[in-house]
Amino acid sequence: MEEIFVANDLAHQSLNLGPESGYFFIIAEISGQVVGYTCYGPIVGTAGRFDLYWIVVHPAYQGRGIGRRLLEETERAIWNAGGRRV
Repeated sequence: MEEIFVANDLAHQSLNLGPESGYFFIIAEISGQVVGYTCYGPIVGTAGRFDLYWIVVHPAYQGRGIGRRLLEETERAIWNAGGRRV
């Protein structure tokens, strides 16, 4: 249950503060329903290093390659932001 609270808090920080929050999300949707997401951000005090905090796929949608696609998109976003290590 604590993970849900933390994930919710990070999402609110990202929405309220934007890039200043240091938390970025990539969302997977099917027919307008969120079925998964990643949360990542730069590691403060490092150059080109990022943390992948969460990778989540709803149990009903697991095994369909959504997690793999989310990871690929997250790696691409990190690379484009100057990240070189996750």
